Amino acid sequence: ALVAAVAGLAPATAEAAQRFAHPGSKLTSGTCDASAACELGFAVQGASAGDEVVLAPGGYKVTTSLTPTVPIVLRGIEGRQRPHIHGDSKLAAPTVTFTAGGTLRHLSIRATDSLQSALVFEGGVAEDRVFVSAAGDAVKVLGSPAGSVLRDAVVRTGEEAAGLSAITLSDGGGGGDISLRNVTAFGPGAGAVAIRCETTAGR
Repeated sequence: ALVAAVAGLAPATAEAAQRFAHPGSKLTSGTCDASAACELGFAVQGASAGDEVVLAPGGYKVTTSLTPTVPIVLRGIEGRQRPHIHGDSKLAAPTVTFTAGGTLRHLSIRATDSLQSALVFEGGVAEDRVFVSAAGDAVKVLGSPAGSVLRDAVVRTGEEAAGLSAITLSDGGGGGDISLRNVTAFGPGAGAVAIRCETTAGR
């Protein structure tokens, strides 16, 4: 049941709301509270700055890139299995584009289309995560004046991703720094690398 999967969690603060998503939900209206969890895309796009979007365990297939426009927390439930977000095979965009700041936590994100990235990330923190791209750069991290931090993560690109990388580090629009901490990266394809650094600014 949707309620049983996410109930028992209350908003962290009076200012920030919690919105709940469930892999079996098709609800695209309302406030996405614990008793009426929403479809993932609706839960994300309806979030305000500082809100948390909490995912129940399970698989979430996305046909449109998840792209928050304000800083939010997008996370699974601590102590439970990581939710799996996987991009549709025809999605010609990153599975998740997280460039407005905020935090990604306790999730698994996979890209399946050719040259599709699992995550494009700029600003904020991405932690306790698994990223896989079948045939593209798995994660692209852009520098940010506020800092872009990827930590406690496993990142892998597929054997078909010849000449690509598990992690690509690039300059963001405003320059800034990138930090990788306790990250394991695999690039098993022919000519592929685990980490490719293309930055010219920051550190």
